[in-house]
Amino acid sequence: MRGPFPCSNGKDPVGNRLETREIAPAPFSIPSGKTLMTERGHTGAARGEALVQTGDRLLVAGGALTGVVALLHVGIILGGPGWYRFFGAGERMARLAARGSLYPALVTACIAAVLGVWALYALSGAGAVRRLPFLRPALALIAMVYLARGILGIPAVLFVDDPYTNELKARMTFMAVRSGVCIVLGLCYAAGAALAGKTSAAPGSQRESRRASGSFIRPS
Repeated sequence: MRGPFPCSNGKDPVGNRLETREIAPAPFSIPSGKTLMTERGHTGAARGEALVQTGDRLLVAGGALTGVVALLHVGIILGGPGWYRFFGAGERMARLAARGSLYPALVTACIAAVLGVWALYALSGAGAVRRLPFLRPALALIAMVYLARGILGIPAVLFVDDPYTNELKARMTFMAVRSGVCIVLGLCYAAGAALAGKTSAAPGSQRESRRASGSFIRPS
């Protein structure tokens, strides 16, 4: 006996005509150009925000280290002649400080104040404090000063014949460390300023929101 399977002529074994239904294929939609542009726009915005985050972190690191160096100069004033000698101010400055002259303290205080302003500019570039005037040119100039100090410091000591540079020739390890710190700071300021400038800090942006909430670095 044959089972209840349809015959090739479209009828069952009894002779009744069978109804056949076609199964429609699953719908397939091609993304429109507008959808693709929107997705690319979101991806580009996310990458731009990531660059800004990196720039902010570099500027905060550079500003924090610059602030530490500024406080160190204040400590040199309080520490007296021994601190002037140890941190490379020179024997002349140490002797003047030992005699009670105000000149070493004034010069060191001015350097500390300048470094403090530089630290504020780094924090301003990161969005941690209010925007300071001439922000990007100032960050670029600070970066150039740091890089020039780090790159040219050792050659100047080696090739300039001067009582002060002659003192530093005997402390090349100290000079190498100081030059390395200056180069790192210069790179932090330069890269931070460049990356932070990839997107504008327009009202309503994520950067402005972080600035308003006080959280200028998004946790990773």
